[in-house]
Amino acid sequence: MNQVMIVEFAKAVALLLALCLIHGFIVRRWASGELVGRGLSGILFGGICVIGMMTPIEVTPGVIFDARSVVLSMAGLFGGPVIGGIAAAIAGGYRLWLGGGGVLVGVSVVISCVLLGLAYRYGRQRGWLRVGVWQLLAFGLLVHLVEVYLFTFLPDDVVAKVMENVALPLILTFTPATALLGGLLLSIELQTQTGKSLAESEARFRDVAEVAGDWIWEMDSDLRFTFVSPRFFQLFPLKSDEIIGKTRKELAGVVREEEPWREHLETLKNRHPFRDFEYSVMASDGQTRHMRISGNPIFDAGNNFLGYRGTGTNITERKMAEAAILASKEEAVVANRAKSEFLANMSHELRTPLNSILGYSQMLQNEIFGPIGDSRYSEYATSINVSGNHLFKIISDILDISKIEAGKATIEETEVDIAKAVRDCIAMVKERGREKEIRVEENTPGDLPTLRADERQVKQILLNLLSNAVKFTPDGGQVIVNTRVDDASCIEVSVSDTGIGIDSKDIPKVLQPFGQVAESHNRGHEGTGLGLPICNSLMELHGGTLEIESELGMGTTATVRFPLERTINHEISHTSDGLAGYGR
Repeated sequence: MNQVMIVEFAKAVALLLALCLIHGFIVRRWASGELVGRGLSGILFGGICVIGMMTPIEVTPGVIFDARSVVLSMAGLFGGPVIGGIAAAIAGGYRLWLGGGGVLVGVSVVISCVLLGLAYRYGRQRGWLRVGVWQLLAFGLLVHLVEVYLFTFLPDDVVAKVMENVALPLILTFTPATALLGGLLLSIELQTQTGKSLAESEARFRDVAEVAGDWIWEMDSDLRFTFVSPRFFQLFPLKSDEIIGKTRKELAGVVREEEPWREHLETLKNRHPFRDFEYSVMASDGQTRHMRISGNPIFDAGNNFLGYRGTGTNITERKMAEAAILASKEEAVVANRAKSEFLANMSHELRTPLNSILGYSQMLQNEIFGPIGDSRYSEYATSINVSGNHLFKIISDILDISKIEAGKATIEETEVDIAKAVRDCIAMVKERGREKEIRVEENTPGDLPTLRADERQVKQILLNLLSNAVKFTPDGGQVIVNTRVDDASCIEVSVSDTGIGIDSKDIPKVLQPFGQVAESHNRGHEGTGLGLPICNSLMELHGGTLEIESELGMGTTATVRFPLERTINHEISHTSDGLAGYGR
């Protein structure tokens, strides 16, 4: 019987190999699991079972053993319900046709083997079970133990013959046969899945290459193009034979900027990846196209260089937009400079007639050549003088800021008595302060050092700060000017008021030209909004700073601080109250 089992095992192996070959062809032909392919595989598994049952091991008349248990269990595991069901129907039908005393047990073996295979498949799909050599051996042992168990339902004398002659050889031969067939079918399954994944990947790559906004390219080891996706030819008026087989530098119309190209060629020579290399191509239509490319080197398993693969992007529109923006900026700069230079050069032409208006109106107002006669002439002359002074101040501010913006403002340095300059400016605004009952006070040490600065500009700064303080302080308020030398021996002047204040978020705005905070139709104060910007610019000319501290409804403090190098005498001993004495 052992020799018979060995022969049966050899026959089973031959059948299993034939099964694998034909099944592999069917699976590859209908790789997507079409119903036709599954039907053919089911017929194949069932047919192999029929062939095995044609030459079985017969224990007693009607009781046979063959390799159907191996085939059917694998049909359930690797084929699923459709293939397993078709194979079971064919094998079970043929076993019924054979008949004999063991027919019911034989059909039970057919059904149980397929069900065990399907159960294994379910556990594998859920991740509970794996498929490997040892797992297949264990599964084969289980299948044939169940088969032997089913034969125990035969008459006792038949069972005795089965146990004595067939059971052990059956388990020892068909268990490894099950593992063998399972291994072959698993290999076919993996190959099919790999081929399917590769085909899907190629299709995905092809679809992306054809419709992507960018393009894909490949080069060989000589850095010659071997592939460029169709999208490239949609973007650029070039033909395939103008690209394929050529290096990037050999492309017709390439605009080469020496330094970038030298670095790029060095990168390619060293087989390094590169990102965002930009270059231009003069197309056959006479238009310049700009592109940006990135690439990675490709190496085989032996680390041999195969070429480059990467992507490209059409940046022509972006380059054109950048050029347009740059041109617009240059035009704006030129126009602004021309405006500033024009206004700066118009100083004499604008101020001269205003001086005449002011001079003649003063003569009328003061009746230089005798009484006018009618009091209304004097009234008109006063209005002319007030309006002219106001207009003169506005135009002066505009011309001053234009001169500064045009870069024509200069410093005529002298030694400035800062205490006297403060007192002179306070005297200029005191009359208007009295009209609003505003107290204008100063807090100036008696022995301040002199300041190396432009005296006219220093007074212009102080007068602007004082004028703003008086202008924006309600009737009955207070303005205080503090002059001191700080701990770093820098001269510092601050003007504080009890006025309407400024919101902290608006402070940067008021330091910009024409940057008034309130809406023009709601403003209750005249002016161009140039006072603080002029002060800020003049302090920058002196290397100093202007700082504004303010809170709505709580007043404002404006502080100008000159740098140390502008303090002429700075051997200072500070007193405890913050006022300074100076050694001469």
